[in-house]
Amino acid sequence: SPDGPVAASEVASSPDGPVAASEVASSPDGPVAASEVASSPDGPVAASEVASSPDGPVAASEVASSPDGPVAASEVASSPDGPVAASEVASSPDGPVAASEVASSPDGPVAASEVASSPDGPVAASEVASSPDGPVAASEVASSPDGPVAASEVASSPDGPVAASEVASSPDGPVAASEVASSPDGPVAASEVASSPDGPVAASEVASSPDGPVAASEVASSPDGPVAASEVASSEDGPVAASELASSEDGPVAASEVASSEDGPVAASEVASSEDGPVAASEVASSEDGPVAASEVASSEDGPVAASEVASSEDGPVAASEVASSPDGPVAASEVASSDGPVAASEVRSSEDGPVAASEVASSPDGPVAASEVASSPDGPVAASEVASSPDGPVAASEVASSPDGPVAASEVASSPDGPVAASEVASSEDMCLSFSSEDRASFAGELPWFGEAWDSTSLVSKYS
Repeated sequence: SPDGPVAASEVASSPDGPVAASEVASSPDGPVAASEVASSPDGPVAASEVASSPDGPVAASEVASSPDGPVAASEVASSPDGPVAASEVASSPDGPVAASEVASSPDGPVAASEVASSPDGPVAASEVASSPDGPVAASEVASSPDGPVAASEVASSPDGPVAASEVASSPDGPVAASEVASSPDGPVAASEVASSPDGPVAASEVASSPDGPVAASEVASSPDGPVAASEVASSEDGPVAASELASSEDGPVAASEVASSEDGPVAASEVASSEDGPVAASEVASSEDGPVAASEVASSEDGPVAASEVASSEDGPVAASEVASSPDGPVAASEVASSDGPVAASEVRSSEDGPVAASEVASSPDGPVAASEVASSPDGPVAASEVASSPDGPVAASEVASSPDGPVAASEVASSPDGPVAASEVASSEDMCLSFSSEDRASFAGELPWFGEAWDSTSLVSKYS
């Protein structure tokens, strides 16, 4: 033997030296008893104990090959980082973890019973789902662009994860799904929120609005802002409760109370539309000037007056029960007929000059006189029971006869080329002299000394007629 003599029955040749053949097997490093050694790149290890390994021999009953070194095969599985007992390890890009415990992960091994792969690191699979930010237990997490949150609790969100039982996705952040609906501004619980351009409000409470959310049970959308739907209807100016409002160009007023109006809303039960403003419909009818209660007003060019009281008039409204139209203005119809001005119809007839009560007036070119009292005359009206027409004016017909100068009572006047003289007292004469008795003259002379002898008749004709 190169090292020394050993009984040949006991030695086998070896590059290092002789070892008893009953004990040695050849090895690149030296002889080891064959009953104990298997060849290894590093040296001989007893064959009953060693399996070959790139790093060195490990007992075969204990080792499996590994890129880093041998680990007992009963304990190790190959790993890019090193050997871990196979009963315990699964391969991992970072290192070996017991296979009963680990699943592969880009960051490192985690027990497979506990881990699922994740771009950030391993988390137990019973607990984790993959996430771009990191692993969270799968029973608890759903993937999220921001980070993992337990799946029983989270839904994905562009901002971060929130428990799925609690969250719905939102462009701003997650809110529990049982509580949130998506919103451009942020999440609010879905049981409570509807989406809104301004922010979320609970859906049981909110409807979408360009200005902000208000509870849906309470709000309807409005260009100005939300108001409870049970209370609001949409309006150009702002929302008012729908049970209370109707749309209006100026603003909302409760619908039970308002009808649309060019100027503003007034309760519909109370208002009708009007060019000037709203007045309660039970009270108003439309009018060019403004609204007046319909039970009280009829339309009028000047303004409204209660319809039960007014008829239309060029000048203004007067109660219809009281007014008829007139070119000058309205007067109660029960009282007026059309004229230059109104007089009660039961009392007036039309006249060129003005109205006189019809029960009292007949038409006359000069003005009205009561019909029971007047007959028409070129000069003016005189009571018909008393007047006959005359070129100069009316005289009572029971008293006047026509005369070229004027009327004189017919029972008292006869026509004369100069004028009328009482027929019972006058005979035609060129001078129209009047004679008085001596007694009359004396009587007048006593009272009117200047009268003196001027009187030579006993009486004045027709009492100064």
